[in-house]
Amino acid sequence: MNPRYRIFILLGLLFLGALGYYFFATDHGPDLVLLGTVDANQVIVSAQITGRIKQLAVAEGQDVKAGDLIAVLDEDELAAAKTASDATTRSLRAHSLMIPGENSADYQQILEQSGSRWQP
Repeated sequence: MNPRYRIFILLGLLFLGALGYYFFATDHGPDLVLLGTVDANQVIVSAQITGRIKQLAVAEGQDVKAGDLIAVLDEDELAAAKTASDATTRSLRAHSLMIPGENSADYQQILEQSGSRWQP
């Protein structure tokens, strides 16, 4: 017999042995067993406004429903933001009254339509 055929026969026998070991030594049940860590964020929760959290009312992983109190924001920061916003609004209104050809009655009418309260 040619030495070349002996190598192919030996490789074939090794392959059949490995294949037999695989089928007899491994579990072929219907369940697939996977090992690992599952990390999923199911819901993203966000605030309608930004601010610094003063008090957190829930713990991580706790179930919450729509409308539940999750956190209390710092009122001082919100008040400062409102004051800054009001100052900017007053400044813009004061500068807009200096435009030639416009008068405060036109702006008062626009502000009343938008629901704002302003006294020139």
